[in-house]
Amino acid sequence: MKAIVAPQPRRKPSQTRGERRVEAIVDAAAALLAEVGYEALTLTDVAERSGSAIGSLYQYFSNKDQLVDAVADRIVARYRALPAVVLDVSLANVSVETFVSSLIEPLAAVAIDCPAVAEVMDRIVARTPSLNSEVAARLEAILVARDLALSAAERRLVVRVTMETVRTGMRLIARAPKTSRRAVIAELNTLLASYLRARIGGR
Repeated sequence: MKAIVAPQPRRKPSQTRGERRVEAIVDAAAALLAEVGYEALTLTDVAERSGSAIGSLYQYFSNKDQLVDAVADRIVARYRALPAVVLDVSLANVSVETFVSSLIEPLAAVAIDCPAVAEVMDRIVARTPSLNSEVAARLEAILVARDLALSAAERRLVVRVTMETVRTGMRLIARAPKTSRRAVIAELNTLLASYLRARIGGR
């Protein structure tokens, strides 16, 4: 997928009041993305939801894509703030079930707090190649530390399948009704643990 390069905001908030206004606009955009999706999202609706005049919104975001990029960047910041232990090499020494849970639970917490992730996941992947590479490298290091009889190509495939499964799972969690989110998380844990147990063993 070709990387999405977003234009710079037309105006950067220089005062606390302006920063609060931008936060309110991004909050509204995130909420509406989760409710109606990208295609149905309009800047007019965002302005109304945020309590801003449409002219004020355009001072900071010149188009819908730029605003959605701001939502994606906020979620990326949440991912980057996750503790390093989420993918620490020490997880090579725990059971597959514990490893999967240690990976899924903190990511699921972000999806629950930021359900717009379902609408911006592809944009996040495209905008953060370094983060994707870091996650892939950490996962591969865990596989190497487990001393598995996998070739480098096989390890990379397991990493790719794992990452794509997790991304799809985050979309499902974000879109699930609140009452069924834990059930979706449990299913994702079971699915990924079953796959990894078949590929890397039960330890």
